[in-house]
Amino acid sequence: MIIALIPALLLAAPLGIVKLALVVLVFIAANQVEGQFLSPLVLARQTDLHPATVLLSILSGVALVGVMGALLAVPLMALAKRLMEAYYYPSRLYQRSP
Repeated sequence: MIIALIPALLLAAPLGIVKLALVVLVFIAANQVEGQFLSPLVLARQTDLHPATVLLSILSGVALVGVMGALLAVPLMALAKRLMEAYYYPSRLYQRSP
């Protein structure tokens, strides 16, 4: 975000402090919308997971392991879902549970 913000700030600098503040606010808002809403939706569609599952797995990964946890959280959750679908749901253990 910082690297993309620099050219925008250089272009808005001659227009005054109000325009500079507006550019910063727009960049912050766009970054938050992308990070909190769009990324989980795209990841959810690509991995066939619910968006809340994607968001919670990323947050859990960050809390437990840090940045590496955030990177590995969604692939591991998708793998866990596929393993459950392939092995647990068809099993007799799942069929007998109430």
